[in-house]
Amino acid sequence: MGLYTNVSVDTYVHPILLFTDASLQLDRGNSNVRAYGTGHMVLMYDRVFTGWTPHVNTDVKQFTEHGLQKETLNLPILEMQAIIDGLNSPYIQVNDNVIVYTDSEIALKAYYGVGMKPITILKYAKMLKQIRKTKANKHLKLEIRWIKGHSKIFGNNEADILAKRASKKAFKLMGINQSVSDIT
Repeated sequence: MGLYTNVSVDTYVHPILLFTDASLQLDRGNSNVRAYGTGHMVLMYDRVFTGWTPHVNTDVKQFTEHGLQKETLNLPILEMQAIIDGLNSPYIQVNDNVIVYTDSEIALKAYYGVGMKPITILKYAKMLKQIRKTKANKHLKLEIRWIKGHSKIFGNNEADILAKRASKKAFKLMGINQSVSDIT
């Protein structure tokens, strides 16, 4: 399938390209305080739009049925949040044809339900439900593709920079100005 999808003899649907990424930062003074950000770049015909969203999560542990703690905030979940934030961009309209590029193979496999055990897919069920709900609400034709991360590919590189900016902004919103560890 090429960049353009032939709908009829004389009509072409030009897909909107959406590059997404996420960045997680830890407070070195308090490991339970984490901030993350998502970034996205929308390539639409001859225009480029960018956006980023800071997110704060101070409660990163939850108890399992066995009383053990497990981390509930991980990079695949953040990458899925980046897809949701990008799809909710004001530049993505009802009935748009959108191709999402993510550097998260887990997000890609979970969305399509391939190459993963069902129990692993269940781990991401909440995020997958939000992606599908956004797709349905906007009546989007949605395709998700994998792109190699940190490879200086236009769109992906910009989404990475925006995600890092957003995660740093999240810490500033929390009033934390000390050094942080960056995990992308």
